[in-house]
Amino acid sequence: FSNSYGFSYKDLHEFEIYRNGKKIGFHKLHFKKIDNKIIVNTKVEIVVKLGFVPIFKYFYDGEETWNENNFIKATSFTRKNSRKFQFTAIKRGSKIQIESRGMKFFVDGDNLITSYWNQNWMNRKMLIDSQHGKKRFIDVKKKEVENVLTISGNVIAQKYNVIGRQDKPNGKKINYDIWYDENKRWIKSKFFIKNSNIEYFLVTDY
Repeated sequence: FSNSYGFSYKDLHEFEIYRNGKKIGFHKLHFKKIDNKIIVNTKVEIVVKLGFVPIFKYFYDGEETWNENNFIKATSFTRKNSRKFQFTAIKRGSKIQIESRGMKFFVDGDNLITSYWNQNWMNRKMLIDSQHGKKRFIDVKKKEVENVLTISGNVIAQKYNVIGRQDKPNGKKINYDIWYDENKRWIKSKFFIKNSNIEYFLVTDY
């Protein structure tokens, strides 16, 4: 797909996820375009093993609907080990209604969820986590232009560093790097968590 508002993804945009150099799962984005609407289905599966024994399991299924660059709604279901989360966000007038963890609340309508394919999230100071509806306060710093290795070979991409925290007392710190190519496509992510280097490697050929 490609059009005036900068949408240039293939129907399937897929990453393999690595932990300390070892493959642990995938992150797939399926795009469907109907007139001016874009429907995005996201599927993430991660299994970390110690030998043959799984010590961490993470499964995420989400669907977003956009009208060009305007967010309309999103739903997701997440399973993190034995914990389960359901999340809904719907645009209602000038607000977005969030339902998650048994709560219902509203945020300003120009807020966005943590969905990194659409680069507009970087203009925000707050994001809504699309797993469990928690607020994240972020600050985005533009870094250098780099050569990023993908399945298509090296791609020239702009790097950004994102730092912040979750909105709660002693909220978790947020710190990750993310890269976009010149067509504004998300092509890499990298972060460090629990003594692990997590890296996204793009396996869709552009």
